[in-house]
This record gives sequence, structure tokens and C-alpha cells, in this order.
Amino acid sequence: MKKYIKITVSCATQSEIEQICDRLLKEQLIAGGDISETQSNYWWNGKIDKEKRYTLTALSVQDKKDAIIELTKKYHQDETPGIIFSYFDANKEFLDWIDQSIN
Repeated sequence: MKKYIKITVSCATQSEIEQICDRLLKEQLIAGGDISETQSNYWWNGKIDKEKRYTLTALSVQDKKDAIIELTKKYHQDETPGIIFSYFDANKEFLDWIDQSIN
């Protein structure tokens, strides 16, 4: 049975996250993505950092996971990019759209 995934990635700049989203779309690795501006608070090098980040939430299938990781790392500027995958289910028409949108 095919597994559907939601991908979450954040970047320091809007242009960086847009480039990653555009590349994933052009390679048909994702069906679509939403970009939002967020406030990120996290531990780094022994202290808490706070900064504005841009987050991509995208939709795909598990078979594309390795290619998504490879492409995202290629264009991501962070030393340790977080590329997070969550499995989901949805209505048949929506899942059909994902299937038709990716290569």
C-alpha cells in the first residue's frame, strides 16, 4: 500500500525555502507546498537561539523520500537541516491529486 508523506523543512531566508520548493516541484518530487513565516526557538551550541524562519510544508509519497532529502540538502544552507517526514491519510480525490502531480 502506498504511503503518503508530509514534509516539513525550515530555512533562514524566504528565497532559500522558495528555491527548495521550486526545485522539488520542478523535479515532481512533491505535489505542492505551503510556505509560512515562523518564529523558531531551539538549542544550538549550548544555548537557546531565536530567529525568524521560513517553513515549507509539502506533500509527496514515501518512495520519493530519499530524492527529497538529497535535493533539499543540496540547496539548504544550514549545517544540520531538519527534513521531517510525517505519514498521513486523506480522502481519495486528494490522494489521487498527489499521485498525478509527482513523477
